[in-house]
Amino acid sequence: MNIVSHLRLLITVTSAWVVFVIVGLPDYYQGWPFRRLLYFCILVYFLVGFLIFLMMRKYKSYLLGRALWVAFYISVPLMIYDYIYVYLIRQEPFDLLNRFWYLAVFYIVPWFQAPLIYFFMKSGQLRKKSWIILSLFSFISAAILYYWWGRFESGFFNYMSTDPETNLTMLQSALRLSVFGTFISVGILSIVRLLRRPLLDSRRWGRK
Repeated sequence: MNIVSHLRLLITVTSAWVVFVIVGLPDYYQGWPFRRLLYFCILVYFLVGFLIFLMMRKYKSYLLGRALWVAFYISVPLMIYDYIYVYLIRQEPFDLLNRFWYLAVFYIVPWFQAPLIYFFMKSGQLRKKSWIILSLFSFISAAILYYWWGRFESGFFNYMSTDPETNLTMLQSALRLSVFGTFISVGILSIVRLLRRPLLDSRRWGRK
């Protein structure tokens, strides 16, 4: 990537961060009800994935390296911005484990979203059987995690529990939910790719 591409990425994520701050005014989402904030984070999760896809589809080579650069710019500069805004400007504790868990989770999520999106962009040659196996593996893994971590409100976000074995920070809970959502997303995308493949093949035969 040349310096222009780096600057373009930085400007894009900085603009997105400014919008994120404006939406969270006046207290940077601290006054939002928990359920509303949770659903908003799920929306942001998919928006981040879509943003990574849009940034990567502009390039035809070195996609994995570019995917990691996109993950870097979505996470590291935004963490610096958040620290300056929360700790230095607002003069509040920069508690990423509980109070600002909804910020911390997006310092981590892009690092496994970007390689997955790279995989799907480069996976046109996979056979039908491989997509079936991948979708089944993803949904079964999601079901196991759902059973293992418990029901939605008492398992994924059981941070108020008095049981030491299930006493989680909000960040840990959010990461659990992110991993669970990623398996679901991979399963759905595998089915979409599986259904699109016959359509793409028929178009190729039509052209011939």
